[in-house]
Amino acid sequence: MTLHVDSEVGQLKQAILHRPGLELSRLTPSADVLSLDAGRAFVLDSLCTDDQIGPSLVKPVRQLLNDLDGEKLAEFLVGGILKADLAPLSAKSLSWEQLRADDFILPPLPNTLFQRDNSCWIYGGV
Repeated sequence: MTLHVDSEVGQLKQAILHRPGLELSRLTPSADVLSLDAGRAFVLDSLCTDDQIGPSLVKPVRQLLNDLDGEKLAEFLVGGILKADLAPLSAKSLSWEQLRADDFILPPLPNTLFQRDNSCWIYGGV
C-alpha cells in the first residue's frame, strides 16, 4: 500500500488509528497529588505568584483553589480560571478592572485541548 496525501480538503478515504496504550497511562502519575497537602502546596506555590497573576490577585486565587478538593482543583488547573470564577471579588487592580468576565486569570494547561494535526504528512511519508 502506498500512502500519499496532497490535499487537506479532499475526501478522506482511509485513516490510520492507534489505540491508546502504555504511552498514555504513564503520562499521569497514579498518586492523587492534589489531594496531598505537600503536592497541593507545591503546585499552588508555583502558580499563585505575583509574576503569574499579579500581587492583588494572589490571595483570592489561592483562596479559591485552596477551598477545592483535589479532583475539582485539577479540573480548574487544566481548564483555567476565569475572572467570573472569582466573582464577586473586587480587587484594587488596573489589570482586574480591564478583564472581562470570560478572560483568563490562569490560562488552561497547554496540550490539553484537542489537537487536529498530531502528525505531519508530506507526500509519500510521515
